[in-house]
Amino acid sequence: MRQQLLFLLLISGIVSCQKETPRTPFSPGAPNAPILRTGMGSYYVYDIFKVDSNGIATPFGRPDTIRIVGDSVINGNTYVHLADTWFNIGAWNWFFRDSSGHVVDHHGLVYWANRNMPDTITFQSPNSYVVTHAIGRANQTFALPAGRINGILFPARPMPAYEMQLHDYFTNGMHMSICDSGLYLRRLFVPGIGLAIDQLAWANEHYAFCNYYERRLTYYELNL
Repeated sequence: MRQQLLFLLLISGIVSCQKETPRTPFSPGAPNAPILRTGMGSYYVYDIFKVDSNGIATPFGRPDTIRIVGDSVINGNTYVHLADTWFNIGAWNWFFRDSSGHVVDHHGLVYWANRNMPDTITFQSPNSYVVTHAIGRANQTFALPAGRINGILFPARPMPAYEMQLHDYFTNGMHMSICDSGLYLRRLFVPGIGLAIDQLAWANEHYAFCNYYERRLTYYELNL
């Protein structure tokens, strides 16, 4: 009888320990993964590369960091406030919200969307050039680095990713660079994680040398 009681106590202890194991309500890349992270204190680290006209990437500058620092109400809508060092430029603030599956900033510009079908957004800038944002999954994958969600370590693994393709061109026929009539950049987003790849080109530098800058996610910690 005593042995049976000890056995039951042991089993009870094992079950109790199992119940205390922390779990996340989703897996990165899963259909139910949130499109926009909002947890205070969450942060991302990116390595920056300079990519030349031959596609050769060279490490550039210090790593970038994006942190979720709070939220703000703008025109009656609540936006997540992200503090970004943005390609080593310095303090940069983003304000995002989920608008029916589209992540938009406080100016209404769409940054990415949780969609499998392509969605194209075109707008005319005041400087006589057109920017086309094409959103879609496009069978993209990203080598997601190891990171933590609610303190739980997620190992590195390839993950499905949504891609936004940005195409800039002048309406008067001028070339954006000596290499091409347009400028082609992209962003990648991993569902449930956030921004994985971002690209930036400085107009004068890109026109003369056809290069651009890219930052790639190397670590993340998310609080749900």
